[in-house]
Amino acid sequence: MLRGLDEGDETQCIVSNVLLKNPTPDPFQQHDTETVLLAVALKFCGGVVIWLDILAAITSGTTPVLMRHQHQTLGHSAYTKLEEITGCKSWVMAILSRIAVLHEARRLAPHCTQTDMNSLIHEIKQDIFTGLTAENLGGINITDVATPSHQTTDTQHNIITRIFANAALVYAQLIIDAFETTREHSVEFDETIGSIKIARAQGLLRALVFPLFMMACVAKAGYEQKFFDDIFSSQAMSGGLFRYRRAMLDILRRIWGMREIDHELRWLDVLEDCKDLLLV
Repeated sequence: MLRGLDEGDETQCIVSNVLLKNPTPDPFQQHDTETVLLAVALKFCGGVVIWLDILAAITSGTTPVLMRHQHQTLGHSAYTKLEEITGCKSWVMAILSRIAVLHEARRLAPHCTQTDMNSLIHEIKQDIFTGLTAENLGGINITDVATPSHQTTDTQHNIITRIFANAALVYAQLIIDAFETTREHSVEFDETIGSIKIARAQGLLRALVFPLFMMACVAKAGYEQKFFDDIFSSQAMSGGLFRYRRAMLDILRRIWGMREIDHELRWLDVLEDCKDLLLV
């Protein structure tokens, strides 16, 4: 997964892993290894562009420009899957794109029927809950059918996907509600912080920039905001080549301050601050 530019041959490892996990596709069968590697690398780069396009849509309030091409990395038959790049399973990425579409609709038509928008957001949230249930069930390993005991077998993909999905719930709610109201509706927030602590212990924070930022936006004053402040100011998160992430913390602190003054502050109100922010 993409964790950082300073991690040596990470990209080469990802391309190699793609080849190991996927048999050589028919169009490449007659080509030499170098040609196949180049083709896979190009598909990998295409997946990165799709991911950056989704992130740009979230912070600009627009529909992803490349949405009609997403099937190339989000589809079940995709050769290079986006989850191999981001660490997050494709179903969450597809949902983030759907939310972005509604986000643009709300931005361009702020007086659209609230009932219709609420209904669409409710449908998306139900899809997220369904996906989370499947993820949770997938992380259970029954050790003895004769006893009710079990153990969890969370993979890094499971952990990252669950955190992304909970951030998607927050993002969806922010389309129709203020930051303060959204936080009150985020009943899974404490559980997500627990997952983030696990991810931090496993060195996964650099794969979680978007969900960390989105969750931090609605964090309550006190422990929650300090928790995210510590993460974004840590060397692991914003050291070395990632110094640009310090700007994210500045924006977060500004949002927190604005929320104290205006309890009706919305995501749409802070887009100007976030428009040039790439959450990677």
